Amino acid sequence: MKRFFLKTTWVGLIAFCSLQARATSITSIDVGIVGAAFSPGGSFTMAGGTGITVHYESDPDASAFGAIFTLTTAGMSSSLSGGGLTIDYTGLGAISLVSSLGNLSADLVSLSMTLTGGGGFQGVGAFNVTSDTMTGGFGPVGGIANFGFSFNGVATSWTSPFGGIATAILSAPPPGTPGTSVPDNGTTLSLLGMGLLSIGAAYRRFVRR
Repeated sequence: MKRFFLKTTWVGLIAFCSLQARATSITSIDVGIVGAAFSPGGSFTMAGGTGITVHYESDPDASAFGAIFTLTTAGMSSSLSGGGLTIDYTGLGAISLVSSLGNLSADLVSLSMTLTGGGGFQGVGAFNVTSDTMTGGFGPVGGIANFGFSFNGVATSWTSPFGGIATAILSAPPPGTPGTSVPDNGTTLSLLGMGLLSIGAAYRRFVRR
């Protein structure tokens, strides 16, 4: 009887821990302000030390952590559309997030950025996770995830170099999402619209400091 009780308790504990692990998986990561630069015929990059806010399924208001974030389109090909207002990258770029909560590495598989006027632009893209040690787990290794970001600088065209600052939202695929295709830009922009509005609000708070 004692052995049966211990075995039952152990099985229950495993199940409880499993449920806890699933309940605390990461749904999105807000990347704070980092430097950004664009070079025509070259690459778009984001890089710098910053604060991140990690949102979990069970705790959408998680605390902030320090991190180093980098994104580069080096190695990707680009093309213009939308009357020259939008630049689209395809191929394989790279995303890296190094933090006290763990690290995330991914292949950047698409990126679309559209000028919004006033020297800024907004963008959306998708990445393929290759390594994930984030506490709680960001998503299945190899799964497709989306991100959106906002840029504030002196961007007036995609034919001249510029620099500025940018913020980003890394969004994990919903549970059960196969992640076998990259969403179209219109759909992704719609889904990330609210997130990009919050990015703009964060930028306005930053420049008022």
